[in-house]
Amino acid sequence: MTSAQTAINDGHFADALTKVGEAEKAAIDASAYELYIINRTKAAAAMGAGQTELAFTATETAIATKAAPAAEQLALIESLVHAAYGAKDYARAARWADRYAQEGGANPDVASLRVQAQYLGGDYAGAATALNAQVNADDAAGRTTPERELRVLASAQAKLGDAAGRSATMERLATHYPKPAYWSELLSRIDRRTLDDRLALDFLRLAHATGSLGEAGPQLALAEIALSAGFAGESLAVLDGGLAQGVLGVGPDAAKHRALRDRARKLAADDAAARPRDEAAARASRDGNALAMLGQIAAAEGRVDDGVAQMEQGLAKGGVRREQEARLRLGEAQALAGRSGEALQTLGSVHGAGGLSELAQLWRLYASTARTQPAVAAPASQAGAGQRSP
Repeated sequence: MTSAQTAINDGHFADALTKVGEAEKAAIDASAYELYIINRTKAAAAMGAGQTELAFTATETAIATKAAPAAEQLALIESLVHAAYGAKDYARAARWADRYAQEGGANPDVASLRVQAQYLGGDYAGAATALNAQVNADDAAGRTTPERELRVLASAQAKLGDAAGRSATMERLATHYPKPAYWSELLSRIDRRTLDDRLALDFLRLAHATGSLGEAGPQLALAEIALSAGFAGESLAVLDGGLAQGVLGVGPDAAKHRALRDRARKLAADDAAARPRDEAAARASRDGNALAMLGQIAAAEGRVDDGVAQMEQGLAKGGVRREQEARLRLGEAQALAGRSGEALQTLGSVHGAGGLSELAQLWRLYASTARTQPAVAAPASQAGAGQRSP
């Protein structure tokens, strides 16, 4: 086989194949090792000649001789998996990746290629089964499943029509790899047509906090709803952010955006001036409604610790109307402040119709990411605490 190897080294692959063929004819009583060498050489010549299928079958024949040492055998199988995957022969890549694992191969790249080959080959059920097993093993070992594997799993589940499975996978992605695209899909589970109007602000706040709010329209909607609900400082922060990003304050509606900002700034200043009087009145009130509302406003403006304390005091005082909504807002504030443990406990107790339970669940998921800074906050000099009720 020396002459064939020399031809390969010189780039004369067709000539090498001819010499290998001659060697095969002469190898009547060849040993397993000789057959191994012949087929390894044939595989190299065939690959160089662009005869991929011949290269693969020769490699498979070489493996079947079992003449190579164990480590070399595993390396040969691994190379076949990579070559087959690169040639888009996904069925062969998956088959030999299985063989690699059976023979004790431990390179995680091969396991990953196996799943990808299953998926790309149309075996969505097989890919999902393998990836679910990986997720369970990772959970048991306290590891985080890589984002790439979770994305393939979510896609396979979509192909299979497994809505529940995909939803769970998207929650994992949003938790461990919190990107706007993942949160956008999770938020799309909330039916905006049946969402209670009073919860639109909570929905948009979560979209804003996760970076999935989008362009001018949704940002403007958040600012307008916050302003009409009595959260002038929050509205001002959203508008200032949009203007700084160049999302708002441009185009045919630029004047409208700036006029809304001027209005929000004036109302925020009015709220700040009235804050001492409003807080005194709230503490003197027989029920906790005013305190709960002041707490919501404070938290929305970025004075989160004060807001959380006031909401807790209002709820403890009792008599709060729409108590479940108030608890949702408390959980939101705790989550935005990075107080994950408190937020998880608060939001876990929230329930109700009109999207309330669903929103609480998503805010709870957000809290589990343990973020440390509120995404919606106004500068302290602009914060106010008026009592315009939503």
